[in-house]
Amino acid sequence: MFVKETFIATIDVLQKQYEYDLSYATLLERVINAEGIPPYDNSHLTNHLFTLLQNQFPPLNGQCEIERFCYELHFGFFGGKAVLTAEDLWDSLHSSERLVYPEG
Repeated sequence: MFVKETFIATIDVLQKQYEYDLSYATLLERVINAEGIPPYDNSHLTNHLFTLLQNQFPPLNGQCEIERFCYELHFGFFGGKAVLTAEDLWDSLHSSERLVYPEG
């Protein structure tokens, strides 16, 4: 069972890896002078981490709020600044309220 601190640390690590992967792909594009190089595939690891998280917080109606936070809500960033945090995600998973992404 995840405690709050471990949950937040796991989301933070997923974000750092995601950002590193994108940065690496961008650098590789420059080095070999090619566009559209995808980040390397570490989906086996990330999918397993999501499975572990989903054991405690299962998807509702086919929607995983954790994956939504990470990939659809860009780890809580909007307009270049953090507007939601992993702690906000934790709190929403412990309530009946879904994360609301700011308009703008």
